[in-house]
Amino acid sequence: MRYRSKLDPIVSIVLLLPIANAIFRLVSFYLASSIIDQGSLIFIFIYGIVLSLIYFGIIYEIKDDELIVSNLFIKTRMPIASIKLIKKSKNFLAAPALSLDRIKIVSDEKWVLISPVKKEELIKQLKRINPLIDLQL
Repeated sequence: MRYRSKLDPIVSIVLLLPIANAIFRLVSFYLASSIIDQGSLIFIFIYGIVLSLIYFGIIYEIKDDELIVSNLFIKTRMPIASIKLIKKSKNFLAAPALSLDRIKIVSDEKWVLISPVKKEELIKQLKRINPLIDLQL
């Protein structure tokens, strides 16, 4: 089963501010001089691609008794049998999560912060595979 990352309005604003600024610069420069600022156009294009990769590149997947967290080109694999704890988190640390409404998944060896859209469904599926997971929600 695959899950997408939840997208918070605050995170959206932070991610979209640079592109909004570039569009504003592009329009104001064009209105003042009737010339299109090619630097702003290139920035908008490249930043748009990067934002798309970030949004569509964050996937949480449960496959073959593993939780796989994909963040662009990086995959973190966590055996579900080794998961000990799932708890609520509002941690600001960089993570493969586009929302501050996060859950921290702790295993024997590592932990990961995620923010799935269907959080309860993902947790139920993890608990179905490993009923010993401690929930602190």
